[in-house]
Amino acid sequence: MSTPIVNRSTDSPVIKELLRMGQRAPVLSGWQGERRNLYAICYRRQLLTRRAAALIDYLKVHSGLS
Repeated sequence: MSTPIVNRSTDSPVIKELLRMGQRAPVLSGWQGERRNLYAICYRRQLLTRRAAALIDYLKVHSGLS
């Protein structure tokens, strides 16, 4: 049986308060992952749920593919 993964990063009361207040700091802001091809395959766009269509639109905009 595998051991469950426990996220201890937000156990600190200070961190919890900062997250609650919406205060965050960028981490690795200059880092960029390797570019990958991304494909969305569907039979007909008319048959997609609104959520699936919204996800495809979001990925097109944020991947720079428009």
